[in-house]
Amino acid sequence: AIALGISACGDKTSQEYINQGQVSLSEAKLGDAIVQFKNAVRVDPKNPAARTQLGLAYLEHGEYINAEKELSKAIELGEVDESVVVSLAIARAKVDDTDGIQQLLTDFNNLNDDNYQAILFYAGVALSNNEQKEQGQDTLGQAVSIKSESGYGKLAKAYSHYLLAEHKQGLIITEKLLEEDAENKEALILNGHMLEATGMHKEASESFAKHSVLAPRDFG
Repeated sequence: AIALGISACGDKTSQEYINQGQVSLSEAKLGDAIVQFKNAVRVDPKNPAARTQLGLAYLEHGEYINAEKELSKAIELGEVDESVVVSLAIARAKVDDTDGIQQLLTDFNNLNDDNYQAILFYAGVALSNNEQKEQGQDTLGQAVSIKSESGYGKLAKAYSHYLLAEHKQGLIITEKLLEEDAENKEALILNGHMLEATGMHKEASESFAKHSVLAPRDFG
């Protein structure tokens, strides 16, 4: 009976593991979901959907190196969802892979405006964080030029203000973004840095604390 049980478990398809992983996600069991998506990849390593789901789960968990690996493989295998390219850009930004993000801008220059703007934003941030502020500013400016009043357009404007030490102007934007979405992780972390720069240390700590709850692996 035990042998039959093990055999039955081994007969699950990649899609069945994906479905189980999605159920785990709906129950806020991210660790369990990762296990199921890893099983889906093990059963069918060339399944782009399995690689995508595993990569997105790793990204949510803050395992950015693993996320980058799986999302890159998913796209290589034929994943066509444009949002996956944006998620790959986020993963590459988190591991300071500026060349990798810029390659995405070259390889996927036919993305819709919203998704291309998102990649421009993360490219601008990554460049700026790697002491390429002039190029970062230029890239952020390109993001703003697409849709200045979109979410990523506003973030790009706020980040540009931050780079220019125009913190009060930037804070107006991030605080508005947080009024619209209190869990906007990019706005929270940027808001915290600008509050800190203006000497509002208590408020900055509160913003960083909210961000750390949403993305604990981004700290420490």
